[in-house]
Amino acid sequence: MHLDLKDQKVQMGIAAVIFVLIFMGWFIFFRGKEDDSVLTEVSADPIEKIIGRELLASLESMKGVSLDTSLFERDVFKSFQDFSVDVPQQPFGRRDPFAPIGFEVSN
Repeated sequence: MHLDLKDQKVQMGIAAVIFVLIFMGWFIFFRGKEDDSVLTEVSADPIEKIIGRELLASLESMKGVSLDTSLFERDVFKSFQDFSVDVPQQPFGRRDPFAPIGFEVSN
C-alpha cells in the first residue's frame, strides 16, 4: 500500500505538470488574437502631415550646414570682455512649499 500511495502521488504530479503545459500551450498558441486597444492608430490631419514634411525638409537642409570656427581665433573676438555677474548664494525657501503657511516640516 505504501508503494501505491507513492506511485499515485507521482502520477498526480505528472498529470498536474502535463495539465499546466497544455494550458500554457493553449494560452500562448491557440488563444484568439486580441485587439491591442492600447496601441491605436491616430489619423493625422493633412495640415499636420504637411507640417511634418516641412520639418523633415528643414532638418535635412540643416545637415548640410557647417560652422566656420575661425571666428573664435580672430583678435577681435579675443578682445571681448566678460561682463558676467556672479549671483550670490541665496537662502532656500521652505522645505515643503505646498504645506499650509505657518506649518513647518521637521526631519
